[in-house]
Amino acid sequence: MDMSVVRVVVTLLFTVCHTWAQPRLNTVSTTITQTSGYSAVLNCQVHELGDAQVIWLGPSGMPLTFGRKRITTDKRISLEQPYSVDWNLHIRHVKPSDAGEYICKVDTSPPQTKRVNLKIKVAPTINHALSTKNPLSVAEGENVTLFAKPNNKEQPNFPASVTGETLTIHDISKEQAGIYECLAFNGVPPTAVKNITVNVEFKPIISSTNKKFGN
Repeated sequence: MDMSVVRVVVTLLFTVCHTWAQPRLNTVSTTITQTSGYSAVLNCQVHELGDAQVIWLGPSGMPLTFGRKRITTDKRISLEQPYSVDWNLHIRHVKPSDAGEYICKVDTSPPQTKRVNLKIKVAPTINHALSTKNPLSVAEGENVTLFAKPNNKEQPNFPASVTGETLTIHDISKEQAGIYECLAFNGVPPTAVKNITVNVEFKPIISSTNKKFGN
């Protein structure tokens, strides 16, 4: 066979194979958990992209990136490509409002999508407005309940002598006056702290000393 004919056949086969090659997106859904304030990288790999475009959509459904261009005005967001097949969405200094489902989409027909669920871990806080006021004054002998209301109850844990949102002291005495500390910790630093000063009002104690007078 004429070598020129062979070259033509090989060229045609390469062209046909290249034309038939379709983008391949890893569509397996993933979940990423990151701590508030840190960076999150949402992975998306596309092989044989060709002339197709990769689009990242945020939890609201609005596009964040188109190809290599950032569409959103949020400068914390960028597209990163450590390798040619990677179309990773990088979100710096994540915050609770960033949580939700992100979609990596390839505009083929039909479109191919990969869903990435981003969860944000947040350090606990104590709602002082809904907690026991500080300081607190009570009368001796009363039953006293101290209440500390955490804002984040995802994983509440109070590492103190009593675990829970409330501490009840029955028949309180003046010796139990002082500062009570509530700690809220869910594995994400820092620990939230609320101090409550308890003042115990008690009746005055009268003591007398008998003295004998004589000649």
